Amino acid sequence: MTLRKACWVVALLSFTLVGHRGAQAGTVNITIEPGPGADFAAQIGLDLNELETRLRDELEEIFQVVQPKSYMRALADAAGFSNKGLGVDYASNPQVISVGAGVNLSVGFGDKGFDEPRSDQPVLGLAANFSIMAGGNLEAMGVKGMDKLNIYANYFTRTGSIKQLTANLTNFGVHAQYKILAPKKRKASKGLLMEWGGIDVIGGFQYSHIGLKLEEPNLDSDVILQDGGGSGSEDVRFEAAGKFDLGITTYSVPLEVATNMRMFYFLSLFGGVGIDVQLGGTDMEVDLDGTLYGIDPTTQEEMEIGTAHVDVTEDASASPGKIRFFGGIQLNLWRFHAFAQLNVAPDRAVGITLGGRAAW
Repeated sequence: MTLRKACWVVALLSFTLVGHRGAQAGTVNITIEPGPGADFAAQIGLDLNELETRLRDELEEIFQVVQPKSYMRALADAAGFSNKGLGVDYASNPQVISVGAGVNLSVGFGDKGFDEPRSDQPVLGLAANFSIMAGGNLEAMGVKGMDKLNIYANYFTRTGSIKQLTANLTNFGVHAQYKILAPKKRKASKGLLMEWGGIDVIGGFQYSHIGLKLEEPNLDSDVILQDGGGSGSEDVRFEAAGKFDLGITTYSVPLEVATNMRMFYFLSLFGGVGIDVQLGGTDMEVDLDGTLYGIDPTTQEEMEIGTAHVDVTEDASASPGKIRFFGGIQLNLWRFHAFAQLNVAPDRAVGITLGGRAAW
């Protein structure tokens, strides 16, 4: 998969959500033509009212009409969480420079968190991110007396398209890592067996934006109906024009305390705790009018079976501040390091970051 295609998938994931039915965030109005609509309904074993109800339910799921406000907050929290682990080298203890890249996939859980009744579909928001990072030790850069301070920056942006939607992914971060407690220097032979990396305090700023916007004349959506017992195709195509705009923008200020341990040179473990102060959130606006097309059971050609109007407006802010725990494992192959990091904010979000770095 090319980097560009990966970014399109990231943007698509930001709208691949699961929600339960609750407070309406908008409306879906369906009008079925009695003649062609009745023929289409009959071939899949439904009457007109059942066809209208199923089409409405499916379009509500596709455009997230039935989500509560906590659902949008779950998406904002996931997007903010998708920056974690991308911009700081926690385990290499670089004395000169560290460069690399990583990808993150995070899930937000909404206002009820893990207390969501298991009998209901849980509120989930999914987001992903990719970023390139570089950083180094200030004394190695010529600033005297700053051998305990590393500065990092990470950045990535890409604009592409998913069907008729323009997708944008942008992230940016800066971090300062200060070693408040450094380990005593040991003989090289002992350091190969086990070496503690000390205690670091990390602070910074993180920005993330994931957006989907309709800029083409029309938006095509496939609606799959469950077969009602008849025969023939149950696919319906919704060809719509109007507005579709989903934007998730978060600003986060993390403060963390971390430590790491290298064992047998090739393996490092790291972990810590932090708090994230977050601003921003999710905004979604959908206003679409379009035509519903089904397959004519006689000619097997596409025919108009009705029309639909989708109207959704919803927004929610990100959770303002939550305690976060993180830990991970790193494989050391001389200067190259491959790592995996898990981030957990209890009852709010979980994310995993995978990546590689070269450090000196």
